[in-house]
This record gives sequence, structure tokens and C-alpha cells, in this order.
Amino acid sequence: MSTLFPDQEDALRRVDEAFDAGYRAPILVAVTAWGKTHAAAELIRRRIAQSQRVWFLAHLQELLESTAARLDGRGIPYGWIWKDRQRCYDLPVHLVSLQTAIRRLDELPRPDLIIIDECDLAIADSYQRLLDHLGRPKVLGLTGTPIRADGRPMREGGFDHLILAQDAVDLVDAGRLSPVRLFSFPPDPDLDRLKRRGDDLDPTEGGRIMSRPEILGDSLEHWQRLAIDANGIRPTAAFCFNVRSAEALAQRWRDAGYRAVAVSGTSSDAARRGAIEGLQGGGLDLVATADLWLAGVDIPEIAALLFERRTESLRVWLQACGRGLRLAERWPDLLILDHAGNARNPGLGSPLARRMHTWSLDTGRRRRGGPPAPSVVICERCYSCDVIRGTCQECGHVKELRLPWGPRMVDGQLVEIDPRAAIKAEMEQRREEREKRIRACKTLPELVALAIEWKYKNPMGWAHMRMNLRQRWRRSTPRARVVRA
Repeated sequence: MSTLFPDQEDALRRVDEAFDAGYRAPILVAVTAWGKTHAAAELIRRRIAQSQRVWFLAHLQELLESTAARLDGRGIPYGWIWKDRQRCYDLPVHLVSLQTAIRRLDELPRPDLIIIDECDLAIADSYQRLLDHLGRPKVLGLTGTPIRADGRPMREGGFDHLILAQDAVDLVDAGRLSPVRLFSFPPDPDLDRLKRRGDDLDPTEGGRIMSRPEILGDSLEHWQRLAIDANGIRPTAAFCFNVRSAEALAQRWRDAGYRAVAVSGTSSDAARRGAIEGLQGGGLDLVATADLWLAGVDIPEIAALLFERRTESLRVWLQACGRGLRLAERWPDLLILDHAGNARNPGLGSPLARRMHTWSLDTGRRRRGGPPAPSVVICERCYSCDVIRGTCQECGHVKELRLPWGPRMVDGQLVEIDPRAAIKAEMEQRREEREKRIRACKTLPELVALAIEWKYKNPMGWAHMRMNLRQRWRRSTPRARVVRA
């Protein structure tokens, strides 16, 4: 019996339709916490019922262990192709570590379907070498951000179709994801001068700047004020530039009397597992990470995110914010303390902005690392971000609104941002752009061509309607009468 939500069932139906239509490698794009692993486990159950062999391929142990828990919950037997786990190639399902599979190319059986988690990484030579050796079986990619740091489009990896799920804001409205409270401020000017590495900033210089005692002290003060209330201390994940800055932040929290640890890709398996169990069981107040937990970590107990890392990568920003979007029983919302000013970056914006319509198999790297997001605008009087066309919907203020970084904050205090205000601003901007294009069409054929471009069902009817409205307006407009002497 399926335990999927209706939109998840619809996504799996579209996956089957894509394969039936002849596509060999579709991608299911869904926001973090939508339930991609849960849906993948159901898809695996249905495929093995059809006597097919399925692989779940990933590059992180957290991704494989999370999937193993899902399969255990459904009673699905599976084998491992990972490190020193016992080899049992007779089972129809395998959880596969990319690194281990590359080392065992000559002994691996050929699967009928490979599910690749975080498939935006699958363009790499290691993935392509594995797929070529297996004869290019059918592939289903899973990701929340189908963009890469090097700017290469997903089509280069052999992917040929996109299946788009719902936007994050729709899932929040449906009660599937946690509401967001976002606090931010203009970034440190020193961060604007950092060197870049790929589509992001250099972690060494960024870690040096963000590890200054005054910056760490400021973030601690804000965290104490906002993340501690009558319900207790919110379990927090902190994202830092590098290992040194993560360790410095965790030490600062320990010096203040809180339970905190730092983990990174160099940490042992036991340390990484202990950090997850500490947040889940209430044994830790904060875990500081460096280039970790951007994927593969499913901890619903996380109720606060702390950003000491400034990023230019849309993929990093959305994946990191997604770590706290899962519903937590104890906490009514997700608190995001953005001490790096990421939300004010016009290339990143609100984590709840609508982005599904921007994804494409042919999308390469843009100037800010991905599809542009609407700027987060803040009222200079009440600091509300519910601002439309220069007017604050909270207090009615109509004075100057500074873009894109907002007003200068007094005493460096964070102010709360309404993540939905960016969505409203985006809708208004798109509406104005559409009207501008319509006004630029001077003839009926131009209007028809525009309607065809926008894929209207009746382009000719729409074009006649717009032309008739123009003529009616002209007839109703009074004209000045010339009186001759």
C-alpha cells in the first residue's frame, strides 16, 4: 500500500510516462524535504515487483544510510556496494557508493534502473565512466537544484527530461514544510572583495574574516536572543566557510556554556554520526559544519540555521536552507539567522521564492550561480519586507527603499524578513514585464506571434481581444478641440 502524498504519486506517474515515452534519463526536481528518498523507496518497491534490478547510487554515506532506513521501513531486502560491507550481488536492490563501484567495475552486475541522488554531480567523469561500463541503463536523477558550480548544463550528463514538483512555498501552505522566519542584514564589505572559486567564494579568506571574535560574538548574542525561548533551545545547524571557522564557532558556543561540536568531510564516521544523533536526541545545541550537511542529512529536529558562510552559489544556499524545512513536532517554524547577508544577494533571495519555472536542462552558470531571484526589499521605517511597488504593506511608508541591500542597520541588529514578500515582488515584476511586451506589439500579427510564444490555446482570439481593447480605449479618450479664429 502506498503512503505517498498525491503530488508524490503524480511525480512517480510522470516518471513512468517519461520512460514509456522513450526518455532514458529523466530528472525529478523537488525541493529539499519534499520526500525524494521516500518516493524513491516506493519506486524501488514497484520496480522489484516487476522483477527489475535497481541501484540507488550516491556519493555520501548519509544519503545511503537514509535510504537504507526507508527500505527497512518497507521490508525491502537490499545489498550494499560500499566499503567492507558484505557482497551479495544476488539481491534485486543495492545501495551503491560511487567510490566503491568505481573500484569494482569488473565484478558488478548490470542493473535495469539506477537512481542517482544529487544527480547534479553525475556529469563528473567518475559517474560517466561507471554508466558507460554498465552500458548506459535507464537512469532517474534526483535533485533539488539541477545546476552545477562549473556551469555545465545537465544535458551534458545524458539527462534528457525534467519532471518538476511543487515549489517550497506551496508545500509550506499545504502544511508539508515548516514556515520560515528569516533574519538578515547587509553583508560585511570585506566579503565583497573575496576571491572566487568556481561559482562560490574562496573558503580560506572567507573563513578568516568570519572567524573574527566580534563577528562570532554578535552571532552568539543574536542566537541567544532568538533561538532560546519558553520551549527551550532550538537545535541548530551552523554553516561555516571552512574547518577552522567551524571549530572556532563551536568553541565560542562551548565557552558560553552550550553543547556544540564541529564536523566536516574530514571527520570520522563516528563523529559525523554522533553529531546527527546529538541533535536528534537533544544531546547537542549546535553543530557547526564546513562543506557538509548540504545534502543527505534528514534531521527534522533542526529548528534553527545559522549562516556564518557567505555564498554566491544558489545550490549551496537552497540545499543549506532545506536542512531545516522538515516539520518538527516541538517547534512551529524554522528560524534562519543569516549573518552573511545571503538573503540580500539578488542572485539568491528568499529560500521560498518560486524557482521551478526557471530550471532547464540547458541552464548553465549565470553571473550569480543560478537563476536570478527577486531582491528582498526592506522598509526603512519598520524593517518589514512586505513591500510592494515601493509601499510598505505593514506601515504604509512610501519613502526611499534602498536596493538591494536595504537600509543601514543601527547597532548591527538583525531584522526579520518576510520570505513571501519576495514572491509578491516577483509576481508584480513578471506582470509588469508582460504588459510591457504587450504594449510593444503595434500590430495584430505581432500580438498573435506573442500569444504563440506564450503558448496560449487561442492566439488569434487573444490578439483580437487585446486589439479591440486598445481601439475602445482610444474612442473613449476625449481629444482636445482646435478652435480656429
